[in-house]
Parts: sequence; structure tokens; C-alpha cells
Amino acid sequence: MLFDPMGILAPCMIRTKIFLQEMWTSGLDWDDPLDQSQARQAKEWFEELTELSEVQVPRYLQLNSDVETVTLHTFTDASEDAYGAATYVRYKYKGGTVSTNLVASKT
Repeated sequence: MLFDPMGILAPCMIRTKIFLQEMWTSGLDWDDPLDQSQARQAKEWFEELTELSEVQVPRYLQLNSDVETVTLHTFTDASEDAYGAATYVRYKYKGGTVSTNLVASKT
């Protein structure tokens, strides 16, 4: 089980969910061997997992006195295979500068 309450790993995990769903709909049982295409797809995914150690997500969401406004923005999208949603916090500072941070995402 992967503990990812904020959904930061959603872009990586969605491929796994779709892959498992494809295996299930093809009638593959848990102890059945993968065909060549499925084995290649699984191998590529495992090789990409090493890149997760490079992921850095700033989690500092505290307000300071320079912030004029704070707004939340949520974006969603869906296809036949999956859906996704991401929520960002947008800070507008005195002087006009703006910054955003990812708050959470879901697949």
C-alpha cells in the first residue's frame, strides 16, 4: 500500500491503476504470466520508479504579512480511462507578485 494522502504521486500512480485495470479486463489472474506487451509496460514503469526520488514538493502554505489575497483553484479532467483533480493555493502579494503551491491532487 502506498501512503500518499496529498496525491503528489498521482501522475505516476495513474499509469499503474490503468495497467491493473487493463490486466483485470483481459481476464488475467494474479498468478498468470504477463504477455510480452504487458511485461514490457511493467518493466518500463518499474524503471521509471527510480525517478521518484527526484520529486520535491514545497509544503509551506503559511501566510505572511505581505499577502493581500489567497484563493484556491481546482482543476479537473477525465477520460474513458481515468480522472484527475488538482487543487492549488494562489497567493497575491503586495507589489503585485503572485505565487502558487499544489495543495492536493487525486486520481
